[in-house]
Amino acid sequence: MDTHPLAPSRLAQKINETDFKLQKLEQELEEIGQPAAQDLLPRLEALKIEENALKRNFGEALDMPDPNPVKLEKIDTLLRHIEREESSMQHDAEYLNQAALSSVTLALPAGAHVVELFRQGAERFAESPGKEEHKTAD
Repeated sequence: MDTHPLAPSRLAQKINETDFKLQKLEQELEEIGQPAAQDLLPRLEALKIEENALKRNFGEALDMPDPNPVKLEKIDTLLRHIEREESSMQHDAEYLNQAALSSVTLALPAGAHVVELFRQGAERFAESPGKEEHKTAD
């Protein structure tokens, strides 16, 4: 196996690793949800476009009988940019995961508590001694 950093096999491996990391990052952003991940989603979409360009350029370089070292260097530069941006976004996503709970996460237990209080109040009203008088008065 060629271990030179610009070897096509090495670049292909790094591109596959970056693709996997981006998919994982996308899933993490979906789990974080809105509005927390709102600022990261456009960055992710831009990064996916850059990754598609990287794959297209790499495919074109592989189709050449003798890959151009200058083209491989440009592909490597774009790959490093994508890796840095992905790492930055991963850091931001991890920070968002540690941030305060979203309003939806907080509203769910509060809503359940309100329903429980209403149920308890309804049970107490049904058990109240003046219940018989209310029925006969109607």
